[in-house]
Amino acid sequence: MRHRDWLMIIPALVLASPLAGCGRDSSKAGEDGRALAAEFLDDLRAGRFPEAFARTTTEFKSLMGLDTLRDYVKAHPALKGTPELADAKPSSRNGIKVTEYTYKATAPPSAHARGKPSSSSSSPATIKVLVVAEGDGWAVESLTAE
Repeated sequence: MRHRDWLMIIPALVLASPLAGCGRDSSKAGEDGRALAAEFLDDLRAGRFPEAFARTTTEFKSLMGLDTLRDYVKAHPALKGTPELADAKPSSRNGIKVTEYTYKATAPPSAHARGKPSSSSSSPATIKVLVVAEGDGWAVESLTAE
């Protein structure tokens, strides 16, 4: 192959690399995404913040930070409860597969939100975990607890 031929191939590879994995099998993506979301929430519940943080996207890391994630869990005691999957909404954003997993969880009796004990009779909170394709796998892009 001549030098000139490589000059045409290299830009094509550079342009294609960010799209690698975008056409993943959606059923496999669903299984992987669901497992990732569950592991992420398990890590948060167990206080394994560095492990949970490692499961997040670059964007999540730059916006939230590890200490902010730790504070967010303290402020939302339902994240310390046992989550039950309520819904999964797969979609596509700019050609990238994403899935929003919705969980219901109640704060355990020992959890505290901003210094106030939670009541065991409180209604379940809604927890949403958005999982997206990133690199060779899947990562958590956002977390909300209502």
